[in-house]
Amino acid sequence: MRSAFLARQRAARTPADQTVTEIAPPVTTEWDGELIRLQKQLELLEGIAYFDKLGIQSSYGKIPVLAIPDSRFINKSAESTSIRNDERSKKILENGAYQFMLQVPYEDVIQNLLNTISTIYLDERNFEDEIFQLIRRVFKRLTGSEFVWDTIQRTEDNSGFIIRVKTEGADTSLPIQKASQGTLSVVAMIGTMYHYMSLRYPAVSRKQVTRQPAIIFIDEIDAHLHPSWQQKIIGILRNEFPNVQFIISAHSPLVIAGCKEEEVCVLRKRDKGFTMEIIESNLIGKPIADIFRMIFEVEEKNEMYLQLAALMPFKNSIKSKAQALREKTTRDEKEEQQLQELEQQIENFVYLEQFDTIRSTFEELEDLKNANETLKMEVERLRARLG
Repeated sequence: MRSAFLARQRAARTPADQTVTEIAPPVTTEWDGELIRLQKQLELLEGIAYFDKLGIQSSYGKIPVLAIPDSRFINKSAESTSIRNDERSKKILENGAYQFMLQVPYEDVIQNLLNTISTIYLDERNFEDEIFQLIRRVFKRLTGSEFVWDTIQRTEDNSGFIIRVKTEGADTSLPIQKASQGTLSVVAMIGTMYHYMSLRYPAVSRKQVTRQPAIIFIDEIDAHLHPSWQQKIIGILRNEFPNVQFIISAHSPLVIAGCKEEEVCVLRKRDKGFTMEIIESNLIGKPIADIFRMIFEVEEKNEMYLQLAALMPFKNSIKSKAQALREKTTRDEKEEQQLQELEQQIENFVYLEQFDTIRSTFEELEDLKNANETLKMEVERLRARLG
């Protein structure tokens, strides 16, 4: 709702937009910067006005929050970072929610993050800083494989940095821009969160930064992530940032599987608009099909399955009718068509029975897997309690 409104708001021609356009002379070096500054100020004022209408202006700009949008893209055709001069992107502590609220592209923030990481490496000449170690740990838990920071060096013209990494399944290093979008998305999220918190808590040691409290929004955390990563990402965030209040949106049941009581809210569309429903039960151990049905209101079975299931009680009758038609020495055109339809239904019954058998076996395996996961969680709790 919010994103759609802001997108329409920015696309529309407001009187202020018209005024800025009319007074602007032909594009020149002298006027370029001032015009861009005015347009950005206008966008910011429109965004604040919108949040004021919602009654939350008093919290905007006063509580330091980080908000990471769903569009976590960078230029994948490049092989080096680029220096960005947008002051809002550089001052992420003061403007941590700016791009999210106004739907401004996030690439400047990611480029500045990569430049910051590069500077840290060049200052220390190793990858021992906690930001490198954190990203390594996250990928180890996500993939079971090592994420290797290979080399970082300045470009020949000092316009940026070349960061080479080795990712899951890669034998040789490659520029970080060439990594999968899922990999880049995770680097952007984890790296930006750490960078933001390190600025917010400058007196805290680098290894203790992630233990500090903060409020972080992440929009569509599941975007670009492999399904197995979607299953793990929430647990990883809990473990690495134990005192952060995360507010996360997602469209994947894999993300919310394992959430506790009242941790999940669902935005439902009703006749009179949208309502927010808090899920009071926990989702630990819930089959994905149940989450689809309960949270996303999507039925597990498709229309064909439901049609066949409805006909299942009449299977013997259908077989008898088909057999009677087969035994007729002569059949007219209508009977031929009827026989073909009956034989197709009988063939489909075989698929239905196979599906039900597989589904039953799968549910048994899921129950065993969930019981195993519950035991693992109990073991981890006991270990933590024992120190």
